[in-house]
Amino acid sequence: MTATIEAVYENGILRPMGPLPLSEGQAVKLQMDYEVSSEQETERVERILALLQDVQEEAAKLPQEFWDLFDRELQESRMLFTERDEFDSDGQ
Repeated sequence: MTATIEAVYENGILRPMGPLPLSEGQAVKLQMDYEVSSEQETERVERILALLQDVQEEAAKLPQEFWDLFDRELQESRMLFTERDEFDSDGQ
C-alpha cells in the first residue's frame, strides 16, 4: 500500500503532521520529496566546481602520452557504440 503524508524534520526526528495508517512497530519504506534552498544549491554547485578545478589541475600534470592513449581509447569506444547502434537499428 502507498500513502502520501506530510512530515516535519525536527531535532533529528521526522514527525508526521497527522495520524498514520500503521500498526505500532510496523516497518515502512520512505520516499522523500523535499525542496533544496538556494543557499544549499549554491553550496553544492561550489563544491562541484572546486572538485572540477582539482581534476583539471591534476589532469594538467599528466604527460601527453597519456592523453594520446586516452584519445585512442575514446575513439575506439565510440566506434563500438556506433556499430552497436547501427546493428540495433537494423533490427538484427
